[in-house]
Amino acid sequence: MSRAIHTLISGGNMATPHQRNHILNQKPALLLHFDGADAATATSDSGGTGHTINFNGDAQLDTDQSKFFGSSLLLDGSIDYLSINDHADWDILTNSTIDFWVKHTHHSGTECYISQYEDSSNWWELRHSHTDGIRLLVSIEGNFRINIYGGEIIDTNWHHIALCKVGNNYGLYKDGVQFQYVSYATIYSFAGLLYIGNLGPGQTLYFNGHLDEIRIVQGNPFGAAPVVGLTDKITVPCLPYTSWR
Repeated sequence: MSRAIHTLISGGNMATPHQRNHILNQKPALLLHFDGADAATATSDSGGTGHTINFNGDAQLDTDQSKFFGSSLLLDGSIDYLSINDHADWDILTNSTIDFWVKHTHHSGTECYISQYEDSSNWWELRHSHTDGIRLLVSIEGNFRINIYGGEIIDTNWHHIALCKVGNNYGLYKDGVQFQYVSYATIYSFAGLLYIGNLGPGQTLYFNGHLDEIRIVQGNPFGAAPVVGLTDKITVPCLPYTSWR
């Protein structure tokens, strides 16, 4: 099922607009600012690849809530989600980072933030539930090879979430503080769409709330060093990231 491990490709720094954050600047595989007009149903990938973003259901931009620059992605917990075609950019490599800002509407069920879904037995997912908190799951042939969770969100404030994989070490972070750890050496590569706001086709783990500044980097831009003692911290971004397109 697993494909060959892809070679890690990193990008250098570029000249950037003054309003973007020069801190933690590393070329992203995906960067979604969700900047735009209220109720817009399109957005651009400002990362290095320029992926096409597909809006599904009633997914839309919203100017009532945002972490940066006056708009964010609104998903209503029903049939709303984004999808992006399969790409090697979604492989979790030796060093990989996924981070974003989230604002929950409620906390009553299990809600998927972001996933890559090959089929019902093979996928990875970052999600949240009122019982487990923020959870990273990696399913291979129906078996959970990685299953770590904690850091429950119990309010409706904006929170920064990050998954940082450095070598074999995975760390989950909420608002810059590591709250979970696992060491796992095997790297798997899935053939499936990337989903934001649901696990995948036929699934009902829809997210209800707002998301902003979603970024995937094949690297370690935070300089994270996840450890079993959960003592690592990363710098929470105070501005939007640099646009690379």
